[in-house]
Amino acid sequence: MVSTSAGMRCPECAYINRAIPIAAVEPGSKGMSAFAGLLTGLAGAYVLALLTFFQPFLTILAAPLYGRLVADAIKSFSEDDKGRTVEAVGVGSILLGSFIAFGLPLGNVHTNHVSMSNLSQAIVGLSVGLSIAVCYHHLKQRSA
Repeated sequence: MVSTSAGMRCPECAYINRAIPIAAVEPGSKGMSAFAGLLTGLAGAYVLALLTFFQPFLTILAAPLYGRLVADAIKSFSEDDKGRTVEAVGVGSILLGSFIAFGLPLGNVHTNHVSMSNLSQAIVGLSVGLSIAVCYHHLKQRSA
């Protein structure tokens, strides 16, 4: 018998040097999850922008659904990988989609010159923050 960190084992079992994958993720799955997140983030941000134009208060109700959809799109391609990279992709997808759809300044580039009232700007900020929080929460959760 051989003493190992896991206890006493027979000599044959003690020296097996096999790696146990904690989260085996294919190399292309992170790229696909980022693409899916960006695509969903951009599409959802345009829907929120339209809602803000027609019914601003519906934007607040639709924001959690938007965050959940982005999180589900990323999870479907990342093979339930949990980590800061996946969470950053989710948050970044929503932020980039919002910058493009709502015409927020992205560096020195203004993507869309839409004038909004102060109330609409506050609703947009609240909606984007709410969708980020929901997306981050669902990406951080362990799947059951």
